[in-house]
Amino acid sequence: MTYVIHGDDFVGVGPKKHLKAFVAHLRTYFTVKEMAYLGPGCKDKEAKILNRIITYTDRGGNTPPCLTWEADSRHVELAARHFGLQAASKRLTVGDKANFTKCHPLMGPELEGGQILQFRSGCMRVAFLAMDRPEIQYMGKECARVMNKPSAYGLECLKHIVRFLLGEPRLVWYFYEQHMYSIVDAYSDTNWAGCPVTRKSTSCSIMMLGKHCIGVNTSTQSVIGLSSTEAEYYGGVKTACRALGVRGLMPDLGVSEMTVRLSFDSSGAKGIAAERGAGGVRHIELRTLWLQGAVERKLITLRKVPGKVNPADIGTKILTAAEVVACLALMSMRYMTGSAKSQKKVIRQDDANNIA
Repeated sequence: MTYVIHGDDFVGVGPKKHLKAFVAHLRTYFTVKEMAYLGPGCKDKEAKILNRIITYTDRGGNTPPCLTWEADSRHVELAARHFGLQAASKRLTVGDKANFTKCHPLMGPELEGGQILQFRSGCMRVAFLAMDRPEIQYMGKECARVMNKPSAYGLECLKHIVRFLLGEPRLVWYFYEQHMYSIVDAYSDTNWAGCPVTRKSTSCSIMMLGKHCIGVNTSTQSVIGLSSTEAEYYGGVKTACRALGVRGLMPDLGVSEMTVRLSFDSSGAKGIAAERGAGGVRHIELRTLWLQGAVERKLITLRKVPGKVNPADIGTKILTAAEVVACLALMSMRYMTGSAKSQKKVIRQDDANNIA
């Protein structure tokens, strides 16, 4: 039995009879509301957990059972209302790549009055959605960099993200039944000096367990890399930190002896990680060279992968629509039309309550 607790929300994994016994025990102390039981033999096929919609499908035959995970698309509608974009034209990409270097959020005049609150509130809604929408993490992160002094260009970037979401309001994560893997695959990618104002680099880390994506994170590097190899190495260090954190969590879930495989699409970064000491790259911060020791102790193995099969590319720059779809496919995600049943109910309720 495994339980995840978030405030007063409990999610349990295990045999149904044990879950029922756990609920009965809780009832002796608390008022308990059972939401759903998902899995083989359960009548429920869909549940809502922390504003995410989980479904269970078992088609039988040679098709393995599948759990899906998706954000509640209600938040896309609310974001569109927030900016008055309900009837706006949709965008095929998350950002305007052609003008990004000239109209970056760090540029342009500062907002005033009510627009400041509009920007900050909208930026946080996009940030909430970005936890379940890897393709908007990069642009959402760039907008969040000006939360203290919102700019007109930042506001336009936020609106562009919302227009993209209106075109693709539903992204579904697929978790097909698979055997337990002993390797955490950590993919790292970095866009060297991608910020046109500060020349800081953006790194993305993606954690995969077999074909299951278990984590996506995009962040701006605090150190200015003096070369693409250096920036890629710093991105790999951050990815390795997160991967070792996942490895450390596994024994609590009953899984032991996990290894980490760190994948770069940079031969230079892989080479630095495989070396001992600063060598010919002494300007690299010494505090990041612990990765070399982790590789030597075989806590982490290294791998070079082609850029086209590195899903972490999705969180480092503005991609074309086709490139986004390809990266999502590598993470077992794809866009869907229509709405889940839970979403329809919530949307109707929101309309009735006039939530804006």
